Amino acid sequence: SACAFLLLRGTVRVERPGQSLLLGSGELIGEIEVLNPGGGRIADIHAEGAVKCLVISRDDLLAALHADPRAAVALIEVLASRFRETA
Repeated sequence: SACAFLLLRGTVRVERPGQSLLLGSGELIGEIEVLNPGGGRIADIHAEGAVKCLVISRDDLLAALHADPRAAVALIEVLASRFRETA
């Protein structure tokens, strides 16, 4: 099953064709796949040294979004920010 990851410590490099982006602590990784499983990866993630992540299952993420509208708004903000970074 699809999972997202909350980066707790360290840095990862997100690579898409023609683009590279560094993400650090507090960033969410894999949100697209967890929201639209089976659609295929749109980026490759590479750890820049040691990282520590919290794994968030699709079921847990959906439960949080249903339970608290603020979580849904926060996720929409993440998606909008990523869209701007890659547009």
